[in-house]
Amino acid sequence: MYSEMIFVTGYIHCDPHPGNVLVRRRRLSRRERREGRGREGEVEIVLLDHGLYTVLTEEFRMKYCRLWQALINKDLEAVRKYSEQLNAGQLYRLLASMICARAWDSIASGIDQAPMSQNELKRIRTNALMYLSEITQLLDTVPRQLVLILKTNDLLRSADHVLRASNHKQSLLTMSKCCLRAIGDHDIQRCSWWVGRVYVRLRTGWSVLMVSIYELWLNTARALGMAAL
Repeated sequence: MYSEMIFVTGYIHCDPHPGNVLVRRRRLSRRERREGRGREGEVEIVLLDHGLYTVLTEEFRMKYCRLWQALINKDLEAVRKYSEQLNAGQLYRLLASMICARAWDSIASGIDQAPMSQNELKRIRTNALMYLSEITQLLDTVPRQLVLILKTNDLLRSADHVLRASNHKQSLLTMSKCCLRAIGDHDIQRCSWWVGRVYVRLRTGWSVLMVSIYELWLNTARALGMAAL
């Protein structure tokens, strides 16, 4: 849901602490039953307290999408490029670590390779104190939209930790699909020729399909009890 908000729609509820998230069974109205919209009793998530939202600009959203793509693909040159476009300057490694909540060496080796270890968590906590002035400087220079996203991500990670619901690879796959869709939609709008639009649709559809196939394989392997997954 939040990947859709951040990468695709750009309209984000920025205060998703547990008191603002309601999980309930859906009750269909007569009209919804008549029109066949939804299923009675299915679980739905309702966000409460709509006092803190942000609307991302198209320019910012695309930079953030491309930065996440670079992080997932461990394209360090692209990480530097898009971090600098978000005003990180020479602190691009620190920004990448703050966005992923991962150490830089884990980003460089691939954040999809393994979830965070206890040793990495200890190093991050130690470095957060050591680099407090740099973190403050960075938060003062990056766009306010990014500061609100960082706040939102921290709240979501905290909720995952409390619920023990974190699924490292599943989260990355969901973000990857949303990034691909968002960039594809953006590129289609910029195409003036129908051939270009068809090409972008095919490219985006193929990329999303590959991610979905990999996701299906992971879920199947997990269901069969393959411990590494």
